Amino acid sequence: MNTYNFTLILSESSQQIDNLEDLLFEAGCDDATLSFSNGITYLEFDRDGDQFFKVLNSAIKQVESINDISVIKHITHENLVTK
Repeated sequence: MNTYNFTLILSESSQQIDNLEDLLFEAGCDDATLSFSNGITYLEFDRDGDQFFKVLNSAIKQVESINDISVIKHITHENLVTK
């Protein structure tokens, strides 16, 4: 089993969701860190699995299952946090 690191950048409308962090946790995204920067909402995942695309697909389904507002705009493997 491998640990895959990736980031899902959410639509601007995701910031309008009340208790977004709780909803993401309940959807199964307990392996993601929710962050906001310069008007951008993003989730940084460290997810275990055998195949990257299965891991990525499961994360996307979980995020988009929380409601009709949360939409993924972009997927990246880059670390968005700088020191």
